[in-house]
Amino acid sequence: MVAFNNSGNEANLHALKLARAYTKRDKIGKFEGMFHGVLEPLFVGTSWPVKEPESAGHDPLSGKNTIFLENNEPDATYRTIKKRKLTCVITELVVGGATVPADKEFIKGLREVCDETDTKLIIDEVIRLAPGGGQEAFGVTPDLTTFGKAIGGGEFPVGAVGGKREIIELIIAHIRRDRSSLCVVAPTWGIPW
Repeated sequence: MVAFNNSGNEANLHALKLARAYTKRDKIGKFEGMFHGVLEPLFVGTSWPVKEPESAGHDPLSGKNTIFLENNEPDATYRTIKKRKLTCVITELVVGGATVPADKEFIKGLREVCDETDTKLIIDEVIRLAPGGGQEAFGVTPDLTTFGKAIGGGEFPVGAVGGKREIIELIIAHIRRDRSSLCVVAPTWGIPW
């Protein structure tokens, strides 16, 4: 299913909330050097040194549940995921600012470790690599995927989070309680792109 919203930043916000609602955990795994928008728990560690705030006015407590992971470092990353009981791991398959691709075997191992620990894998496809996205190129299926920029053809402010029905349906339950939500949910089949 896919839930549409206004931007890639908002899609990442919804993905984190969905992962937390589904797993009932708080900690987020985020790779050093990756940018996932300006949502404060993710707007940390995008540049070096990773422990310093990214901008003035950044809430110093906003990253307390963000655990830094090392891209393409399987031993350290997998060990941290197993030890920390994360709600999710969010990643780009190619680091946008540095155009550094992840190792395919590392990503496949990441998928396996997330399955073992019931950690939701989120792939940020706000900057798309190909029509089937990076996940097609890397041969891995995440629990949630976030989209932005490209799905609006570069003209319209749009974002979306897509994923497994049992996770995305948590948005539907919320919409039924709170009619003020602007989120539109649709099954992935039959959507006129």
